Amino acid sequence: MGLPGPISRDTGTLGSSTILPAWVGVPVAAVMTERLGVPVYADNDANLGVLAEVTFGAGRGCTEAAYRKISSGIGAGLYMDGHIFRGGNGTAGEIGHVILDEDGLVCRCGNRGCLETLAGEQGIVDALRRSHGPDLDLARVLDLAKGGDLGCARMIADAGYAIGRAAASLCNLFNPQRVIVGGSLSPAGYLLLEPLRNAI
Repeated sequence: MGLPGPISRDTGTLGSSTILPAWVGVPVAAVMTERLGVPVYADNDANLGVLAEVTFGAGRGCTEAAYRKISSGIGAGLYMDGHIFRGGNGTAGEIGHVILDEDGLVCRCGNRGCLETLAGEQGIVDALRRSHGPDLDLARVLDLAKGGDLGCARMIADAGYAIGRAAASLCNLFNPQRVIVGGSLSPAGYLLLEPLRNAI
């Protein structure tokens, strides 16, 4: 079971999360095992994303890979020496909270200018609602961008560049064989990936 937030390796509970605030402190795997009557394993969704990619997808054959999940939040699943890297207490990979603009918007985590405020789904949609109307959602942004809408294409390109800047730091620190991009923004394809590659 993949969850969009850090899961403590020691307790199995979901840590601080503004995406699923009612789940904070809940031992998710134990609760779901009891309710469903089958064994349930819970982990951060980006961790499970990298595991899926190295097992079945674009990361096959890699012993070091980084999976970037770009959705409502931005996370990184890190695969090192044939294992998911979770860090000291299981919360490694929260790359969406790397600060890229010290004077930027306030993030849900309380900091200013986090990657998520620049490149997360909500940040992109909120920035475009001023010019494209209050009913805009990410699916419509992607359709408009692919259809040639300059504002939507620009926001996706800017997001790709910001993600690429953070990924470049990750590459310098972690040196993965492959960086894999997934999540709800990934269908943007080259509109996102080209500036991301250029930034790296």
